[in-house]
Amino acid sequence: MHLSPMQREKLVTIVRRGVMAVVYCGLFFASAIGVMIISRSFPLPIENWIEIYQEILLLVCAGVFFGLARGIESERGGLLLIGGFFASLLIREMDAVFDVVHHSFWQVILLAFWAMLAVGVRRAGLSSSIEGVHRFVAAHQFLLMCVGVAMVLVFSRMFGAHWLWSLYVDHSPSFHTAKRLAEEALELLGYLLCVTAAIGYTFERRDDN
Repeated sequence: MHLSPMQREKLVTIVRRGVMAVVYCGLFFASAIGVMIISRSFPLPIENWIEIYQEILLLVCAGVFFGLARGIESERGGLLLIGGFFASLLIREMDAVFDVVHHSFWQVILLAFWAMLAVGVRRAGLSSSIEGVHRFVAAHQFLLMCVGVAMVLVFSRMFGAHWLWSLYVDHSPSFHTAKRLAEEALELLGYLLCVTAAIGYTFERRDDN
């Protein structure tokens, strides 16, 4: 069978991206399982390794959009808002660490961050805020990001609800541990999807340029 140069180029793209997707999904799965095993084997006094991994993923998400904001002046305000959303989730996730300073001290940190973010967005201007958010909402990665955020903010909370587990599992010494593990695992999956979307967006923007 004879393939034209364009067909060969498309075939190479299919194979290359297919291999990259398989490798990424493998690392995706291995990292999630690995961090759960480590959390069980090497407990920490304040947080567990799953929560630390989640915080790293949130830091990556925020960093991606703040980095894009630095380089794309015409969309800076919107990219700052998106990055600020993930940075806010990060501050909330680190509540146990901030509680060492004072109970609910994370709220003080969050308010201070919002004040700095508001200044940055104001300086960037309304037009860059609208343009930055619009470009991301119109991007291919936006739907994946929505799925990840929904899994973190809605589905993991719903699946970790005490009443739901009580319908299917009898109370036992391991009841709360199993419920917490399921909730944290779904939350971790949501953050992994968000990171995938954020990194994918950087490649999408690079291809546009």
